[in-house]
Amino acid sequence: MTQGFDNSAHVTRIPLDQIRPDSQRHFYGTSKLDTLAHLMSIRGLIEPIIVRRLIDGYEIVDGKKRWCAARFLGWRSIDATLEPES
Repeated sequence: MTQGFDNSAHVTRIPLDQIRPDSQRHFYGTSKLDTLAHLMSIRGLIEPIIVRRLIDGYEIVDGKKRWCAARFLGWRSIDATLEPES
């Protein structure tokens, strides 16, 4: 389920190699990932991904497909919003 993007949230740029996917396994068909990657190459990232801080980096809460597309495009970093710590 996608969480709405909160414009008031602090967006930061995080290196892709510091982010790991959540533990749930998802498979995105090549055509869907290709389409998203193509759109991101033209428009950039419209909505930051959401991550939670871990001891050794970050874990994706929302935006795994955007993260995969960014990696496919060879991006080194991505805009992300940190999930509030509970």
